[in-house]
Amino acid sequence: MLQIYKTSLNAISHNCAIGMIRRVIDDDFDIREIYVDTVGDSNHYQTRLSALFPAIEITVTPKADSLFPIVGAASICAKVTRDKCVSSWKFPETMFVSSSPLGSGYPGDPDTKAWLEKHLDPVFGFPNIARFSWSTIKTLLDDRGLKVDWHEEEETRDPAQLTLTLFVSKNRRSEYFESAGLEIVQDL
Repeated sequence: MLQIYKTSLNAISHNCAIGMIRRVIDDDFDIREIYVDTVGDSNHYQTRLSALFPAIEITVTPKADSLFPIVGAASICAKVTRDKCVSSWKFPETMFVSSSPLGSGYPGDPDTKAWLEKHLDPVFGFPNIARFSWSTIKTLLDDRGLKVDWHEEEETRDPAQLTLTLFVSKNRRSEYFESAGLEIVQDL
């Protein structure tokens, strides 16, 4: 129950590219060639794409953005779109709303590092926009986050008898939740 299921950024990138190709094909575009800047091993990636889309000539290569103008243009569009998303991000977590610049979102960016330093919550860490797998974030959490020792216990009750009310207290909410601006969105 306490296991973390990780997905690599390469797998996410591959699955997104496959999804985009399928969508374009489903929209009846006549695709004859695809050029892809590699993520991970280019031979493996090209083999996978070619197997999924055998009627299309697929080229997967490192530095495709500098070798093929169409990939370079797509790369610029993707970066501009990402930057726009990051700069206009609306935090659902009210405790992270701030006037300080978020930066590019990359851990090497000084504005991003400063934002992370300022907004670390010792209990919850960071908002959902953050990549908890980054060493920058792991280091901050290890150094300044609360230490938690999780123990997975065997369930002794009949699961059919468990209800959410077992986990809900009738007591007043913790001051922490009130000071962080966290609100109940629905009563049980």
